[in-house]
Amino acid sequence: MPYKPYNQKTKSSLTGITLGVSQSLGSFARIFGPIWGGYIFKVAGYQYPYITGSLLGMVVVVLSLKFVAEKKDSDTSKNIETIKAEPVINN
Repeated sequence: MPYKPYNQKTKSSLTGITLGVSQSLGSFARIFGPIWGGYIFKVAGYQYPYITGSLLGMVVVVLSLKFVAEKKDSDTSKNIETIKAEPVINN
């Protein structure tokens, strides 16, 4: 299955919300990730930012797999929008 960006997977009416939430979460991660990494480095040692990062990554993978399994169980054919295109002929 080829990769499709998340904004192409959503309904056209929700594209703005999807992109906004994605950008907000990305900004949140870019702000607080280095702060957390520096704090845990100073308090616990050099290996703990890597450990906490890998634990967070494992949580994300588990949640993603659960979300994909739930998505396969539901009927997704109702969510697909079809676009009917007519050929444009320039005279």
